[in-house]
Order: sequence, then structure tokens, then C-alpha cells
Amino acid sequence: MDLHPSRHVVASGQRAGPGSLYGAVRVWGVDRLDTLHLLAGGEFQMGVSALCFSIRNQGAHLLAVDDGEEHLMSVWTWQSQQLLGRVATHHDKIHGAKFHPMDNNLIVTYGKDHLSFWTRRRDGIFDAVDLFAGSARKTVLCVAFEVGGDLITGDNEGFITTWTIDNDGDYRKKHDFEAHSCPVSSLLLLSEITLLSGGEKDRRICAWDCGMDYDKRAETRLPEAAGGIRTLCPQKIGTNDGNIYAGTVKNMILEGSLMRRFHTVVFGHSRQLWGLAVCHEEESFVTAGHDRIVAKWSAKHKLLWKSPISSEGVACSIHPLDTVVAVGSQDGYLYIFKLSDGAQVGSFRVCGQPLNCISYSPGGDMLAIGAQTGSIYPYKVGRDGTVYVKFGPMQGSQPLTQLDWSVDGEYLRTVTSQHELVICE
Repeated sequence: MDLHPSRHVVASGQRAGPGSLYGAVRVWGVDRLDTLHLLAGGEFQMGVSALCFSIRNQGAHLLAVDDGEEHLMSVWTWQSQQLLGRVATHHDKIHGAKFHPMDNNLIVTYGKDHLSFWTRRRDGIFDAVDLFAGSARKTVLCVAFEVGGDLITGDNEGFITTWTIDNDGDYRKKHDFEAHSCPVSSLLLLSEITLLSGGEKDRRICAWDCGMDYDKRAETRLPEAAGGIRTLCPQKIGTNDGNIYAGTVKNMILEGSLMRRFHTVVFGHSRQLWGLAVCHEEESFVTAGHDRIVAKWSAKHKLLWKSPISSEGVACSIHPLDTVVAVGSQDGYLYIFKLSDGAQVGSFRVCGQPLNCISYSPGGDMLAIGAQTGSIYPYKVGRDGTVYVKFGPMQGSQPLTQLDWSVDGEYLRTVTSQHELVICE
């Protein structure tokens, strides 16, 4: 994705969907999320790996790199959807591409063993300069530009490197240093003299003085629960107050600065999300993920609480009285949480296989659990969902994927992994 310089438009690249062989680029209006333009119709292969609006001409141009074998880069006047030029970039993975902030016809692409500048001529032909020619190749993960136009790169070995143009017009390495003990995942020029870098694994955010050969000025570390840094951006464009947002590898967004603590503003599951249950009276819902987190959300996009479990969550169900939520795990355990605050009130082992589906009866006096074993495990429920008494299992031979009750609570309906519908009394 990339945000237009006007901050009213955003471009996003998407992979090919069902029934389509090609990816696409959509240009959206930020206020209403309506599609303004669509670049599709076979212009891109399976997906889009990089997008960027130009800067010098108020964002009139949009570049895109597709995810095919040749990683074709194309430049468009997106409002008229006119193609200005296209070129094959590199056979290995491309991590990104950027317009130079001082030249609409100068583009940098970077990725695995790849760092190149491209100059687009008036006839749409691109001239390339390989910055790694004659030197050791690295995987470049992120780039930024100094105020004077010099290029800054962060690589998979933890180094930050600056590149400049000499008197002969050739690009050369000006300075490099080890900034992190792990890959540098993000670079942000916060002011004319301050560069921020983020580490993907060490969770560190460091500030470097561009005017003093990149001496370290300060650093901070995100909490372990937040994960490593994926991207950094300023909270307010054009200001130098030091406040930033940090997006992490665990699908969280934190806000803060190097002078104060970071706080979570957006939480998201970091692995597959299999469990989902909607509250009966409240405008809220509960999710359980493979990241071993159970979370309750307001329908207004607000996280209400989150609680850990010791194994991957695969299914959940809410008691009809909205008192508790039951969560089934990958290792066959059932966890019971208070719906009001997420406090765990109990847990027990059902079987040795994943609990794929869970459902309370309409009256709330029974809980049925469908497992990977193919069996249904019924439980008598008391005290508004806090007491459970096990009955004998209803044996089956195929893993169960879905389960629900009839309105009167007399019948159970299940779906097997072989797409068979089974009804039990």
C-alpha cells in the first residue's frame, strides 16, 4: 500500500482472487473507501509486491511492481490510467520500490541481492544502474532518502548504508555501519538530522544523527508481547515532535517516542484465526487464534479484553446468557472465560485431539464439542456456564468441522471433513 501525498487517496495491490488469473491495483478515496481507479485486466500477474506515488508532481504518477517471475515494474498516470513505461527488474524477490523525492523519473528498487536505480526516458525506456555491481550482494529490506537526496538502505545483516552520487555522476557507497544485530526492517527520516531504524527481531528502535556520521542518539525497545518492528511512521506529517507509530510483526500498532513508553493502539491476531463467536445481547464478539490469544471486541472496532491460553485456539462458543465463553484448543483442552472481563474460570482436557467446533444448546444447559477424533463430547452445564459434567462421547469416524443445535435443543447437526451432514438426537 502507499498513501498519496495529498493524504486523501491510497493505492493497494492485491493478489489474484478466485476465478481470476491476475492481480490488480486499486486506488481508493480515504474518506469513503470508494474505488476511484482500477488497474487490472491482465496488467499484473499473480500479485503486486510494491507500490509508490511520485512526490515532485503532486503524486500524478504511480509505480507498481508485479509478483511474477520477472517482477515487471510499470509507471502510470493513475488518474487517466495511461501506462508510461514498463521494465523487468530482477528475478529474485523485490521488497519495495520508491520514487526519488527530487526526480519523478528516477526510481529505486530493492530486494534479495538487489539494489538498482532506474531512469525513465521520455520514450518510456528505462536505464538501470546496479549499485551492487562489483561488490557483495545483500538483501535490502527498506530504504529512505536524506534531505539532500542521498539514499539510505537497511539490510538483512543489520547494516545501514548511505549512497551518494560522485562528481562523475556515478553512485557510490558513502557510509555504512552495523545498526542492529538482526535485519533492519524499517527506516524513517524523522527530521533533517534524525533517522530512526527498527529491528525485526531485537524490537529496538534507534535514533541516529545524520549530521554527525550517524552517531546513535537514543534507543528504546518494544515489549516482547508486541513483537519486532515491521514499519515506522510519524504520527503527524511535517512535525518534529518525535511521536511515531510502530507496526509490528504480531499485527499490532503502538504509539510513543524514544522519550516515553509505547502503548498499544491497535491489536490484531498474529497467526491464523479459527475461532469466532458473537454475543447474544451485546454488540460484541470473541475470537480465538493460533497465536494463543482469546480476545473480546466491541462491534465499534475496539478491543475490550484479551487473555492467553497455553495452546492454539481453534473454536469458541458463548453461553446464551452471555456469562462465559468456551474456547477449544489444538491440544484438546477446553478453557472457560468470564465474558465480562476475560478472567479464566476453568479448564479441562476433553481428548487428545483438536476441538474443532463447540456449541452451547439454546437453553444453555448443554455444551457439545466436536473433535478431530470424529466424536461428539456432550457436557451438562450448570451455574450459568461455570460447572461442567461429562457424558459419554458419541463416537464417529471422521473429523468434525461444524456443529450446531436445533432450536428446541433436541437435535445436533454436524459436518464432517468429508462434507457429510450428520444429525443426532
